[in-house]
Amino acid sequence: MLSLDPITLRERVEELEEEVRQLRAMMSPRLHLPATWNLTPAMRRILSTLMARAPGIVTHDHLLEVCMSDQRRNDPPSIETPKVQICKMRPKLAQLVPGATIETAWGEGYWISLESAALIREAIARDLAGPVAEAA
Repeated sequence: MLSLDPITLRERVEELEEEVRQLRAMMSPRLHLPATWNLTPAMRRILSTLMARAPGIVTHDHLLEVCMSDQRRNDPPSIETPKVQICKMRPKLAQLVPGATIETAWGEGYWISLESAALIREAIARDLAGPVAEAA
């Protein structure tokens, strides 16, 4: 049983907060995306998660957890955050990676096909390489 001593309790809270941080990081692998894509942090986390799970469906609840991963506890995202972020990301993605789409699995969540994931990976590699590689 845990001691009720404030110092011990504070240490335990810090341990649990670190464990939660690590679990959230595992839930949402970070994909290195070009800064020129101008995606918000939430969009980056969502796209990274969808890419890691492609072609599987990522539930709305899971994406909400992903969006919460870097939020302060006193400022949680709205339940609509994943939907809004994906709605804003789709036109950006269409410009950056023609042919790549984020699909809706009605009543479940979202997914990216293997073909779209491959197109996105190619665009990431191209854009991270920059103009020097293109000129060569």
